[in-house]
Order: sequence, then structure tokens, then C-alpha cells
Amino acid sequence: MLKRNFLTGRGVCRINKEAEIADSFLIGKRVNKIGALFQKNGCFRCLIAFLCSLALLSTAGCTTPTRISSDQVKEFRNQIQQEHPNIREMTLEFSPLTFRMNYRLEIPINEQEKKEIFEKSRQLLMSETFYEEVILSEKVDRYFSSGHPHFTVMFNVEEPASMSRFELHADNSQEADPIYKEWYYAEEEESPGEPFVEETQQPPVSKQP
Repeated sequence: MLKRNFLTGRGVCRINKEAEIADSFLIGKRVNKIGALFQKNGCFRCLIAFLCSLALLSTAGCTTPTRISSDQVKEFRNQIQQEHPNIREMTLEFSPLTFRMNYRLEIPINEQEKKEIFEKSRQLLMSETFYEEVILSEKVDRYFSSGHPHFTVMFNVEEPASMSRFELHADNSQEADPIYKEWYYAEEEESPGEPFVEETQQPPVSKQP
């Protein structure tokens, strides 16, 4: 069970300051050039190119998912694949504001085995060790400002192709109590799915600076 106030950002993309300045400079030059062409020729194509450049400027610098590979996660990956041979691959990634654990399966597994894998995964994600080694790690913690992270455990079957997932969403409103209420289970594009497991949470404790 999570016992911390997981401070997360509101989806704002952060990038290296020098790279941001360089990207803005290059895109700015391109925007100015296209703007000059439009002013001179008044052509419709130049207008479209100008608007596309503005869109490019607004989306520059968004983060890509961060692969999580702590000692605890490595040990868990080896153990879970030994206990469940149908797991071809297990990956864990973070992208604001979600930790996404993804299982690639060679063939479908029965519901009982899926629940077992999920329960083991849930225990990992909710553990004190995961909080201290991953959530507080520099490459993850630097994206947090306020709020709490979401968690997703996904199952992707190769043959026949199918997808299902368990999700735990945080209630980031100031009046939220508890922060985490329950996991949801969904298949394919179904959203938000059906309640699966009750998840109680003690009142949040402010994160220490």
C-alpha cells in the first residue's frame, strides 16, 4: 500500500534548458523565414507552413517514456518470467504521470494466472522499496510537482492478438480522501473498465523538500 504523497507534475513536458534554447532558436528562424515568404507572396501554402511551424514550436521538448530498471525491478522481472513461462517480455516505463508495466505474452493465459501476475505486479508497484528506489529517483522525481501518479499493468498477447489492462488512477483533487480508491480492469479499448480491487489509502503526507 502506498503511504506517501506522490508529488507529480500536471503533464508539463520538461527538457534540458540548453536544448530548449537551441530548438527554439532553430524553429524561430524557420518561422521568421516562412513568415517573410507569406508577407511577400501572400500564398496559401506559406500560411499553412507557418501554422505548422507554430504547432511544432508548441510541442518541442516533450519527454519520451523513461525505462525503469532498478535492482528490485530486475529481480522481479527474472522471477516473474521463471514462474510464468508464457511471458515473453516485461517492461516498466514512466511517462508523466503514469507508471506503465507491460507484459508481452506468447499465447493467452487463463484468468486465474492473469490475476496472479497482476497481484505480484501490484505488490511491487505499491511497495516501500519501489517508492524509495524508483519514485524518488532523480530521473523520475524531477518531473513531479504536485499530485499523485497513475499505474497501469498491461497484458499484450501476440497470438491471437489481444490486450487487457489493470489501472489505478489517483484522485488529485485537494479534497481527495482516499487518494487511491480501486483498480479497474478493461479489455481492448474499453474505458474506464470495471472495478477490480479495492485499494485503500491513508491521508497523504506532504513530501519533504
